[in-house]
Amino acid sequence: MQEQQTAVLQTQMIPSQVHPDGDCFQFWYFLHYYETGSIHVTMKHDDGTEEKLVVLEGDRGSMWRTERLPMKSATPYQVST
Repeated sequence: MQEQQTAVLQTQMIPSQVHPDGDCFQFWYFLHYYETGSIHVTMKHDDGTEEKLVVLEGDRGSMWRTERLPMKSATPYQVST
């Protein structure tokens, strides 16, 4: 990708949490040489409300990294970046 470009990744609508203690959303990312770049991960509920889960910014080194986010929702939701 070139500077000033954006990619959006989005899950399908996920039913409310499957496990009583919540679920986990895990993804890999590579954020190197992007001093002004960022990854925003958001949970969108089926009622239209949104919840920002994490923002990853800046140079994270020349390697792939993994992020794990706890997911708790009483209603169906969708995760997007």
